[in-house]
Amino acid sequence: MNIANEILETDIDAAKLNAFVSKAQSAYKLYKTAAMESAANCYLLWHFAASEAAEDFARAWFDAKLDDYNAEVDRFNNALPDLEARVAAYLADDSKDISAEEFAKIEVYLGYSKEDWGKAAKVKAEAREGASPFTIVVKFVFEFDRAADASNVSRYAKVLEYIHEHRDQLDSMTEDAIIALLKKAGGFEAALDIARGNAPENSISANNKDANAAGSDAEADAKRNEKVSAIKKAISHAVPVADLNYVPKFARDGYVFLIGRKVDDQVAIYGELEASENEAKSLVLKVDTDVLGGLNPFAEFAAKVCEIGTMVRDGKKSIYTADGTSSGEHLKVARTYVLRDDERGTFVQVSARYTDTSAVIIARPKPEIDIGPIPSGQFLMLPTERREDDTVTKTGKDLAKQVSSIGDRIMFGMTAIAGTEDAPLIWQIVPNGKAVEQCEKEPRFCWTLASKEKHQPVCIESFNAKFTTELRKTAVQSIYEAYIGNWQKAKKDEDKTFLPITLSYNGLSLSFAHAKHKSYLVPLGAEEQPMVTLALRPRDIADLFKLLAEQNTDSFVMKADPNGLLMVRWSDKFGEYEIYLPTVNEKGGLKDRCLTVLSCLI
Repeated sequence: MNIANEILETDIDAAKLNAFVSKAQSAYKLYKTAAMESAANCYLLWHFAASEAAEDFARAWFDAKLDDYNAEVDRFNNALPDLEARVAAYLADDSKDISAEEFAKIEVYLGYSKEDWGKAAKVKAEAREGASPFTIVVKFVFEFDRAADASNVSRYAKVLEYIHEHRDQLDSMTEDAIIALLKKAGGFEAALDIARGNAPENSISANNKDANAAGSDAEADAKRNEKVSAIKKAISHAVPVADLNYVPKFARDGYVFLIGRKVDDQVAIYGELEASENEAKSLVLKVDTDVLGGLNPFAEFAAKVCEIGTMVRDGKKSIYTADGTSSGEHLKVARTYVLRDDERGTFVQVSARYTDTSAVIIARPKPEIDIGPIPSGQFLMLPTERREDDTVTKTGKDLAKQVSSIGDRIMFGMTAIAGTEDAPLIWQIVPNGKAVEQCEKEPRFCWTLASKEKHQPVCIESFNAKFTTELRKTAVQSIYEAYIGNWQKAKKDEDKTFLPITLSYNGLSLSFAHAKHKSYLVPLGAEEQPMVTLALRPRDIADLFKLLAEQNTDSFVMKADPNGLLMVRWSDKFGEYEIYLPTVNEKGGLKDRCLTVLSCLI
């Protein structure tokens, strides 16, 4: 069995985790022909055993393996002085009378100089603060245990960062899907260059030329240049944030790239980046959408929904089975997009199905953005999965892939059109310059009747807020930078991962506390109120505040229901958004007291 490509059809176990390690290692030994394969398996190991999506047993398996690996490094380093002494004794003894077993142990060290012995110590599979989140797994998998391996550690960690950043483009979490993603980038070296901010077209190396041999380079260049031109046109329609009296040295096609530093509530500008023409294009493709003018509001709203939707965790094995029996194949928790309506109009809900509890997202477009009507008394849903032989059905993952990149969105708009009886509404992709009537072969996302689904997604049943407060964006950023972000960077251990963060509010302040991490307090200055306390999963709070810190808004409204939900609401020029996070119960699991499933509301 090809373990890396059977992962969706079989449950994860220790044998499969070991297989990821073995295959990554063997592929690394054939680096020039199998670099993408080794990176793919290394990422699969991280995803299934070290990421937030990992099941508890897999995380424990990885931690145990890592402890054993680092313990072996300690044993080796502790034995080095004795080893050096034995080598010196052997070299000083004219008789060279030692056993064959002892000679085999010291043979490789006989030519060591004093400098060599100084570099002989191994390094653990650890990472310093601020290092890539993939540093540890790369060191562990490829046994990069020497200081001289730093370059290889950096290379592989960067490629894994590329895979992770583009994971929404994966059709499945398998080796083949990841290799296809890397080939689309131009191969291992091209993905590395892109992750480093360099131009993909200058990074063709011996191990990926075959992926570009059919003239795809020129096509990719042309498409990339078209996207850059479209973004520049959108920038020309935007209003400048500020005008600087500054004479640039490194302007590229009239564009200047500055480096600044956040100082309190201001940004200090220090000077320019000396970007090559290709680097300038890469930077333009990363511009914040809030800068741009003339974007399609529908597509931008959809992109924001998908971005916020990542707060809904998916991929874990659920308690439900495909055939409804206890022995059947377990279904995976799936992020689900639903269209609902109320007196304010049609809105999007993102939550999980095949589970009893999850985060719930409510996203309402601005009144001028028409995302389509839905049949009275019905909910519509995008499919969460499709058969392998189905090349037509578009899922929620496909929507996220379609709208994830501003470089792609700048080339199209979206519109809502009438569908069929089973799929009453369609979100149609409309490339720039095309009429809707010409778009039959363009991607379309068909919203089907949710009532026909056996397994319904989670939704809010009740929310009785016991406190409401406003948080300025500067306060949210401070919470993340001074506290939550530090929690994420701290050395991972079981206590830090599984113990909750306690959020407390009394009108005077909002505070955060963790048993293994320092507390943090935000003064609010309101009248004192009865204390409200919530226990939340740390990784949920970390993801929430990281997301909030990046939003284009000045303030947020936070509310809480002690029975089981924390809510944060804000708006931007495309819509209004609410994130509901379930709190933690006494056993460490997520509460479902305020939640139900969609069918209960019909």
